[in-house]
Amino acid sequence: MVHDLIDISKLATLPAPLDSSSEGEVWVWGDFVLAVQTKPKTMMEVMGRLQGATVPDSPVTYPVVVSAFYRRHRNPHGPSVRPILVATLELMDYAAAARFQGGSSELVKLMGSSPSYLTKGLFSAGMHFNRGVYEGGDSLESVRSELFAMVCERLNPKGSPTKLGPISAIYGHPETGWPAKTKSTNGCMGMLLTMLMTLAVAIVGVVLCHV
Repeated sequence: MVHDLIDISKLATLPAPLDSSSEGEVWVWGDFVLAVQTKPKTMMEVMGRLQGATVPDSPVTYPVVVSAFYRRHRNPHGPSVRPILVATLELMDYAAAARFQGGSSELVKLMGSSPSYLTKGLFSAGMHFNRGVYEGGDSLESVRSELFAMVCERLNPKGSPTKLGPISAIYGHPETGWPAKTKSTNGCMGMLLTMLMTLAVAIVGVVLCHV
């Protein structure tokens, strides 16, 4: 089965690919590369920052996400760094959501009193799915296991996941097929900028699962 690439230009609240507040993790699983990211910025925040624009508070934050890509040499779409699936742990700020949607001050105040709870989500090409309340443990291992299970359900990768190292290990590794880092791609923001430039060109040019 061929999985469509996500057009990140159309999903403002999509977690930015490879962005992470920690060094994160990169895994390979079957035909896929998985990036485990903590507290990534949204695409809305990243693009606003690049353009020097004032960006409203994001209505949702992501404590942990798993972004799935094809291994570069196994991508049926040809060489690409666009993700095909993003599994998320989500925390909604209801007051920010009301502001984001242009709600009145009364609505913002009312929504701000709503209780927040962790939910699971899934982004695929052009869509976002709510997968219900997260009821797992607090550790990264527990969250990763839950998100990997969601990835497994949709992508059905063969074999078992294998960790390669931090997110930076995605570059220049023979298991991923991604080109090596250059000086301009040092650090998470450098890696993200390189990915966004690659994506911009692309957009303009328009078994059992063991977790």
